[in-house]
Amino acid sequence: MDNIDVEIQQPRSLPDCCTLLVCYAPADLSNEFVYREITKSISSAGSYSKINYHRPRSTNDYRFCIADANKYEEILKITSVTIEYLLLQITAFRPGLKLTYCSNYWMIGHTKPECKMNPRCRKCLDNWELAHHCQKPILCAQCESPHLSTSIEYPAVYNYRITLKDQVKRAINDGLISQPSINQKREATRYVEDGKYETKQTNGTNQVCEC
Repeated sequence: MDNIDVEIQQPRSLPDCCTLLVCYAPADLSNEFVYREITKSISSAGSYSKINYHRPRSTNDYRFCIADANKYEEILKITSVTIEYLLLQITAFRPGLKLTYCSNYWMIGHTKPECKMNPRCRKCLDNWELAHHCQKPILCAQCESPHLSTSIEYPAVYNYRITLKDQVKRAINDGLISQPSINQKREATRYVEDGKYETKQTNGTNQVCEC
C-alpha cells in the first residue's frame, strides 16, 4: 500500500456485536459437551465460554461468536438450538456495564486506544505475539496474584461490582428500570417418545404433551 509494508494480524477476540447466547442449558451437562452440540448445529460458532453468575443456578448460559455477519443474523432468526434433545433459546449477547481496563496491557483505569505499552498475554502477562502459546501460570497485572487481571478477587474489581449493584438497586427503587419477576418460568422442550414432548421448567416441574 503506497510502497509501505502492511502486516495483517488476526484479532485476538471478536467484539460483543458478533456474540450470541445459548440460555438455560442443564447444569449437569459438561462445558465441552455443550460446545460440541452447538458446533454440530452451528458450524461457524467459535470462542465459547460459560457465563459465570454469583448465585446458584440450575441451568447455565453459554456465549459464542459468529464471525460472519450474515450467518449471525440467520442464527438469530432461528431462535433455538438442540442440545441433548432440548430446544434451548438463542439470543443476542447484551454486555452489561464494564470496568474500564486495557485489553492490551491488562491494567485497570485506561483502555487499549490510550495504552502506550507493548501488548501482553491476558493470562501469563508475557509479551504477546501472533505465535504466542501460553504455558505459564495465570498472573494478575494489578497485584501479581495467581488470578486473572479482571478477576473479582482483586479488591478494585470487587468494589466496582458492589458499587454497580447498589446503583442498580437504587435505580429500581426510583423506578428508572424494572426488575423481572423471580417467578417467571423458563422452559425447555425435549422429545420423549411416540410423538410426545416433555416441557421442563427451571423450577423442576415437568409437563408432557402430545404434538
